[in-house]
Amino acid sequence: MNKRLLLPILLVILLFTAGCQSYTARQGKSAITIPAADEVQVVTKYSTLEAERQAILEAELARQ
Repeated sequence: MNKRLLLPILLVILLFTAGCQSYTARQGKSAITIPAADEVQVVTKYSTLEAERQAILEAELARQ
């Protein structure tokens, strides 16, 4: 009984993992590419912190 179930279970696991990998490789690549510089600016945590820091510096310069 155990040997009968082992082959179908392994086959299902193999098909599931192969299907996930092919989806990621084919269709996921376009979703993770960075757009060109003239299209949209990429927003990251670092760029947000830099923008906040720049706004604080500009506010201080405006007060002086």
